Amino acid sequence: MLISTQGSLYSLIVLLAFVAASCKKQPTPPPTSPSPSAATAATTGTKDATSSASNANASSSVKDQVDACKLLTGDEIKSVQNDMLKDTTASQPGGGDFVTSQCFYTTSNFVNSISLTVTQQRPNAGAQSIREFWKERFGRGESREKEREKERDRDKSAKPSEEEEEGQPPERVTGIGDEAYSVGNAKIGALYILKGDKFLRISIGGSRSQPERIRKMKALAQHVIKRL
Repeated sequence: MLISTQGSLYSLIVLLAFVAASCKKQPTPPPTSPSPSAATAATTGTKDATSSASNANASSSVKDQVDACKLLTGDEIKSVQNDMLKDTTASQPGGGDFVTSQCFYTTSNFVNSISLTVTQQRPNAGAQSIREFWKERFGRGESREKEREKERDRDKSAKPSEEEEEGQPPERVTGIGDEAYSVGNAKIGALYILKGDKFLRISIGGSRSQPERIRKMKALAQHVIKRL
């Protein structure tokens, strides 16, 4: 009886040892490192996404910028200047708060050539706006012109000197853009037009009088505004 009891006890101990061994925590396998090709693909994907975003921003900026050499056609120039367009020369002078696109339209007879400049707000400039600049440049033009008219009325017999002729204040021009002013005289001058968040400067050669010059610049400016 004692031997049977001892045998049963021994069997119980062996069984308990086996169960304990089976319940031990299995070892955690080491982490698997990504393959070189997978890491390279992930890095390349990130770079491509960044590059695509940068290119999209650049494209948007370029798309918004006006090209002054695409605002007049040869037929339009011929109808106003009675001359053939020979060549165009583009430039982008300056920097600062504004973006400027300039084009020189060369005609067969050089004296009839046209200079066109389009100025617009630089994106996210956060500085002086186009209209603030315009107001500073031309806001006092009308008051100065009225003062000069009063002075001429006081002495109608007085002839203005050539220096006064060249230094005349801006002359308001109606029927074009939001506002427009002519600067200069029959010898040299330009027409400035405010339209929305942009303003134009256009000057031409070949005209013999200031009214004729203004009429021609105004006609050309009408074509330009349609394409802004």
